[in-house]
Amino acid sequence: MKFIHFIFSCLSLSLLLHGAALADGSLPPKKLTLAYEASREGKPFATVNETFTHDGTHYRIESITKGVGFYALFGERKLLSQGVITAKGLQPSHFEALQGDNAKKTVYADFDWANMTLNMTQKSKTNTVALNTGAQDLLSFGYQFMFTNFEAPKATEYDLYLATGKKYKPYKFTVSQLLEPVNTPAGRFKAIYLKEIATDDKPASKEVWLDSKNTGTKAYNLPIKIIIRDDNGTIEQVLTSIHAE
Repeated sequence: MKFIHFIFSCLSLSLLLHGAALADGSLPPKKLTLAYEASREGKPFATVNETFTHDGTHYRIESITKGVGFYALFGERKLLSQGVITAKGLQPSHFEALQGDNAKKTVYADFDWANMTLNMTQKSKTNTVALNTGAQDLLSFGYQFMFTNFEAPKATEYDLYLATGKKYKPYKFTVSQLLEPVNTPAGRFKAIYLKEIATDDKPASKEVWLDSKNTGTKAYNLPIKIIIRDDNGTIEQVLTSIHAE
């Protein structure tokens, strides 16, 4: 019985990993380590270090943002996303964001897929809303691109629901393949470009560049550059290094 159980377990894991193939048909690395530099109006203010790991069934993503100079006084910003890997990619179960040592600023988002509800908790108050298929959290959405095939058929739009712990909103992006490579400290990439589509109640504020191809290393459709514009100016986050195991 133990031998049969072992064979069945291996078969189940194999099927799960096959279903969770990357956009190019390969399997996701067991571990990805990425580093970014964040700047505001062209002036660096933080470094971001992220780690993605999985065991074939469950995934975990950790992100730590450390301020540079004056911004170091605000403490580290820590994000955590964990959940399962399905045939369609990442399905988050829990997300949390912590700013420094201020517990009052900690927010949580718990995904109840069985009941299709999202529970967002802030300052001990929980707001429950209806959950949409394929929804992601603030951290998992960047890694969900690994499982997105923009090639067949050629995608022109990309949309998703995103939970931040404070808000839960839909986003729509136009998708285009850039002809000119994008240079970053991590390398030179052929990129997929996503630009947020403005709505009647919200102007477009986000742009994302994904590493669709790199001549020196394997690409995973991960963000190599992100720009966010708000009332306080423009924030740019650029990839400085990436390592896969």
